[in-house]
Amino acid sequence: MKVFLVTFPFFVFDYVFSVPLSIKKVNPKNISTLLTKTEFAILAYLWYYFAERMMSMYYDTHCHLNSSQMYDLRHEFVKKALENNVTYMNVVGYSLEGSKKAVQIAEEFENVYAVVGIGPEDCLETTDEDLKEIEALLAHPKVVAVGEIGLDYHWGTVPKEKQQMIFRQFIRMANAHQLPVVIHSRDATQDTIEILKELKDIYEISGYKVIPVSNKLKLNIDKIKDELTESTVVFAGPSGVGKSSLLNEVDKNFELKTGEVSDKIKRGKHTTRHAELLKLECGGMVADTPGFSSLTLDDIEESELKEYFIEFDNYDECRFGSRCIHENEPSCSVKEAVENGEISRKRYDSYIQLLNEIRSGKRRY
Repeated sequence: MKVFLVTFPFFVFDYVFSVPLSIKKVNPKNISTLLTKTEFAILAYLWYYFAERMMSMYYDTHCHLNSSQMYDLRHEFVKKALENNVTYMNVVGYSLEGSKKAVQIAEEFENVYAVVGIGPEDCLETTDEDLKEIEALLAHPKVVAVGEIGLDYHWGTVPKEKQQMIFRQFIRMANAHQLPVVIHSRDATQDTIEILKELKDIYEISGYKVIPVSNKLKLNIDKIKDELTESTVVFAGPSGVGKSSLLNEVDKNFELKTGEVSDKIKRGKHTTRHAELLKLECGGMVADTPGFSSLTLDDIEESELKEYFIEFDNYDECRFGSRCIHENEPSCSVKEAVENGEISRKRYDSYIQLLNEIRSGKRRY
């Protein structure tokens, strides 16, 4: 959906189109003195008319036409919504079945979109297969977000640990597909906030500097410039994540070719097809690289994997020294750091998962 904030109808740059079809270059502050009373009255009316129309267009971002109470009446509800200037609607899933219905309803109505996910009150029996089905729905062109997901401790019918596990999996899913989330939180505000902060905190505690950025919002572009100044840096990441777009914001001279994320697969389209070393106006060099859709571990040996986890470097007092792979060995300083909260358990769990993938020959991630 595009939302337009109209500041003055017919005002384009420094020209105003008056009635009847005369064009005058004017200062907006003096506009009333350069128009006839009739022209000004007509423009004032048009301003009021269009402003009222724009302000009376509504977007229902959260409705449940997929619920048992509303599903059979969905055609009537959509019709009434349109009659009352509700121009767009998001039908939000709360279970696997509810998410499938949300997509089906979005297909039936041009102005209706779907949000898919499994809510905290419906996740007790959620399986890995259920999550795979939800993720498959994310490829649908009318799915606009992941939800509703979150935590609800009010009723106590689903263990907190189960809710938190499912919530985290959906957050990772949303990040992977570059979609926003619709969050349900009741009597669980603090835990909800902490889980949302986890991804950033996990990497910061591991020794990485994390800078949230947005090309559209121009968020922290100056901080990125500061990091790049007088440095040589490689930009790497999945296709469509916005590497070239970010570089275009950092240095307006680049004009790098960018592409949209595919509506069908919700991934980038490999617009950047070769690595290019670019000289920055602020000093330094940056390499813009092609995106990737998967990572391989083909060239990493079991004994080498630990070198890629920089937080392990500070803990080298293992009984077996450099031969310790920080898994089952006794007196392992890395495992002790995990137990003490000095190393992120999630990062350590990822390390063990990758270690097992190398051993089993399953080397794609």
